[in-house]
Amino acid sequence: MLVGFSMGTAVAVEAANILPGKVAGVVMVDGMMDPEFKYPPEMIPLLDSVMMDLVTNITNEKLVAMGFYKKNHEAAFKKIFSMHNGVSQVGWRESLQGDFKWNNEKCIESLKQLKVPVTAINSDMEPTNVEAFRKYIPSFRAKIMTDVGHLIFWDNPEEFNRLLEVTIQEFMARSDTE
Repeated sequence: MLVGFSMGTAVAVEAANILPGKVAGVVMVDGMMDPEFKYPPEMIPLLDSVMMDLVTNITNEKLVAMGFYKKNHEAAFKKIFSMHNGVSQVGWRESLQGDFKWNNEKCIESLKQLKVPVTAINSDMEPTNVEAFRKYIPSFRAKIMTDVGHLIFWDNPEEFNRLLEVTIQEFMARSDTE
């Protein structure tokens, strides 16, 4: 099983496609809400600017305003800051650009190629377009967590872990019958 969070959902999808027969399922954690969404070219520089500003000048206020977390602001910021402090910023922009490009150019084809079940565990901050996903992955499932930010596993770790465990069991049960 592969779990991808945020921009890592694309990585999990691509990895599952290059490892046929070795992956029981893909869990996308608050990273892709609508496979048919395309970033307008004029929006990409703005998003890049906003995200790179966050990378180079991280503050609790920006993280809260951008919906990264809804609970325990100070504790969450301390965690993020401790992970971020002193880490090289090399590659951040390239990762963002790669994610925009993948979403715009490869997402749908990559989803169509998947041969494993896919479940999204997403926050309710943005609707998950289940119908769009099912066009490309008929067995797609979404589990939506309420009153959490993007870092859903920090805002409500008990519920996130429960949903992840249920999803693992579902994948394992499915692989046992195939």
